Amino acid sequence: LQVAQANYRSVVESTGDSIYMVDPEGCYLFMNSYHRDKLGDIADKYLETRMRVMLPPGEEQRFDQALSRVITTRRKFQDEFQWLSKDYIRRFNPVKDDESEEIRAVTVVLTDISDWKAAEREVKNNEERLKILFDLAPEAYLLTDIKGTFIESNRAATDLTGYAPEDLKGRNIFTMGLIGSMHITKTAVLFAKNALGKPTGPDEVHISRKDGRVLYAEVMTYPIKIRNQALVMTIARDITDRKASEEALKQREEQYRLLANNAGEGVFVLRDNRIIFANPKSSEIFGYASGSLLQSLITDIIHPDDQEELSALILRAGEGEEIHAGVSLRAFTNTGELRWLEVGMAEVIWNNQPAILLLCLDITKQKIAQDALVQSNRKLNLLSSITRHDVLNQITILLAYLDLLKKKNRDQELEPYIDKQVEATQSIRTHIVFTKEYQDVGVKEPLWQNIGATIASAKEFGRVGFVTWEENLDTIEVYADPLLEKVFSNLISNSLMHGENVTSIRFFTEERPSDLLLIYEDNGTGIPEKEKKKIFHHGYGKNTGFGLFLSREILSITGLSITETGIEGKGARFKILIPRNLYRLV
Repeated sequence: LQVAQANYRSVVESTGDSIYMVDPEGCYLFMNSYHRDKLGDIADKYLETRMRVMLPPGEEQRFDQALSRVITTRRKFQDEFQWLSKDYIRRFNPVKDDESEEIRAVTVVLTDISDWKAAEREVKNNEERLKILFDLAPEAYLLTDIKGTFIESNRAATDLTGYAPEDLKGRNIFTMGLIGSMHITKTAVLFAKNALGKPTGPDEVHISRKDGRVLYAEVMTYPIKIRNQALVMTIARDITDRKASEEALKQREEQYRLLANNAGEGVFVLRDNRIIFANPKSSEIFGYASGSLLQSLITDIIHPDDQEELSALILRAGEGEEIHAGVSLRAFTNTGELRWLEVGMAEVIWNNQPAILLLCLDITKQKIAQDALVQSNRKLNLLSSITRHDVLNQITILLAYLDLLKKKNRDQELEPYIDKQVEATQSIRTHIVFTKEYQDVGVKEPLWQNIGATIASAKEFGRVGFVTWEENLDTIEVYADPLLEKVFSNLISNSLMHGENVTSIRFFTEERPSDLLLIYEDNGTGIPEKEKKKIFHHGYGKNTGFGLFLSREILSITGLSITETGIEGKGARFKILIPRNLYRLV
């Protein structure tokens, strides 16, 4: 017995738990050294005076109830409580009398579980945080077991499916009608992969909402384990609008493809300068078999001298600029024959990716005809120039003879007739001179011209040193006849000759939705209202009247027009209207 008692005491003293014994009244009978250390100096007093166990307020009643329960039921009992800022498990063990079986005392074992409780609180806090993240996630989260029975879902899942979490919990994804019938098998395959530990997605399925609407959803599934239970987390997002956009885009592409295949001009779609689509007309223009141009570099068929310009056009189109007709390039057929092309270009979406649309109109025949016309015009101009030179020489001789006749004439009645002859001859010379001015209009091909640079050249022909000048148009180009400079020089000359004390000249623009207004203003005397239309007529004016008439003719060659809108007394104001496709920013 002594050995057993010694062994028992050894175990009690060596344990890391507080162990003490109390009588049925709750007074200390024994305590181990670990518990004695917890109590400190007051421990001996507890034992000597057999004081009751001292507990925090509110715990004394719980202790008494537990003690009474053990004595009454003669069974062990345990609970949890806090003591000295620590968490404990408290185990009550009845001590029976060997003979009478009466409960003489109760042994109390206190096990410190503070670390475990702290970990438990941390887990609980983490679960609460995860629950908040789960509920507030922007995408639908649906937790099921491996067979598809719903366990939990978040708010976004309710928005997606129309089912509240309590509506889904306990129901099966395969039998409740949530997944479209055509995608049940597909979903089963996803879950089978999850059962093997493999995540899936993204995949697309039909979702049948609670209200009957059918949505497209993109889903990803992940196998997870919670408390050793195999589960599946499904993350879903509504892609109905995206699918509708993709379908609309697909239909548009089909329409574009149909239009391109039946277009009367060559149509290429380029990506990274490679041809990814070519319509039948393009094969016809270049002589290649259908489909043989695909994946070729577009530069392979373009004249070497024009490849740099093509690359620049593609770069501009890729930055969002629309390249309209009016740009000419040279290309070669499969047999090496030269073709002239008028090209247009814009950025498009092709197969869901950015690409460049290149339109090619074969203008080879027109170019040949145009070159022939230019040659004819040159010959006609040469003939006209020779004839004009000879005629002007004869007019000069005629005027000289008329001058001699007038000097030697002694008959006063003949003098008015001689003056009329001189006047008529001078008029003939004026009209002959006009033919020289007019013969160059429209002869050369229109081209893109920088407005600022063209105005600067026009200024050199006018005496503008005493005039305040205002223009800043170096970023605009206009497609016009090469004689555009003459239009500007005519306007400047008219201001200086007829404006009377002009001290300010101004060029500026006003952009409108469909066109651009290039405006010329001076601060001279202006033009009377009744003359605003007449000034553009042939022969009207203080001198020859050819300046503004020619200006209007030069502008009209490419579709530009000019009007005068100034106020008499405040200065002249000319507006040149430039259609949208005839100007560009550089």
